[in-house]
Amino acid sequence: MRKTLTKKQRKQKNKFYDFFLGAWEVLHPSEELLRNWHIEFLCEVLEGLAVGKVEKRNLLINIQPRSLKSEIVSVCFPCWRWLHNPEGKWLCLSYASSLANSHNQMRRDLMRSPFYRGLFPELELKDDKNRISEFANNYRGEIISRGFDGSVTGVGANATGGIICLPYHQVINTDSGLLPIGEIVEKKLPIKVATFNHETESIEYGDIERYEENPGRELIEIDLGDRIIECTEDHPVWVKDKGYIPARDIAINDVVLIYDETENL
Repeated sequence: MRKTLTKKQRKQKNKFYDFFLGAWEVLHPSEELLRNWHIEFLCEVLEGLAVGKVEKRNLLINIQPRSLKSEIVSVCFPCWRWLHNPEGKWLCLSYASSLANSHNQMRRDLMRSPFYRGLFPELELKDDKNRISEFANNYRGEIISRGFDGSVTGVGANATGGIICLPYHQVINTDSGLLPIGEIVEKKLPIKVATFNHETESIEYGDIERYEENPGRELIEIDLGDRIIECTEDHPVWVKDKGYIPARDIAINDVVLIYDETENL
C-alpha cells in the first residue's frame, strides 16, 4: 500500500508552484527565496502545459537573466512531472555542456532528497544508468542533459512526459457508463472518467485533462483470463507490491488492479 500523503504533500504533488517552493528549500537550504509574481505565473503556465491547457508549440519563455527560469523550467519541472508520469523521457538542453550537467546534478540532488522521496517513495534512480549527463528511474523514465556544444544524435524524448497508450475501441468507465476511448476523444465528450484514489482506496470520477489521438503506436495485449486489455508497452499499470510499472514489465502471476463494477474494484 502506498504511503498516505499529508495535506501539504498532496498540494506539493498536485500544484507545481507548491512543489517549487519545497524544492527551493532543498536546493538552496540557506538562501531565502525572493518571491515575485512572475514565479507563480510561470509555474501556472507550465502546469497548464502539463495538462494540455497550453499548446506545446506556442510556448516561448523570454524573461531577463537571473529570474529563476532555468531552475523552474529545466530543473524542477521535469522532476515534478515524474511524480505523475515517471515513464517520461526528457531531453534538457543548455547552451553549454557544463551548465547542462550542473542542472542534471541539481535534478538528481532533488530526487534523492527526503522531500522528493516523501512525495514518491516508489521511484528510484537506477544504478546502471546514473551519470552526470543522464540518468533513468525504475519506471524506465529518462532525463538526458546536453549542451549545444555537444551532440544529441540518437537521443529521443517525449515532450512533457505524456503518453497516448490505448486503442480506439478500448472501453473505459465514465459517469455516463462504459464508452470507447476513441469516441470520447473524437467527440471531445464532456464527461468524467473513473480513477483510483490510492490514498482512500476508492473509485473517483475525475475531469478529462486533455484529448489526444494515438498516432498509431504498436499495441500489446494483457491477458487477465476473463478479459484482455490492449495498450502500448509503456502504459502504466498498477501491480500489487510493485506499484505502477510499464505494461511490458508485467509478469505471469502479477496481481493487476482493474475496475469491476460488480465488486467496485
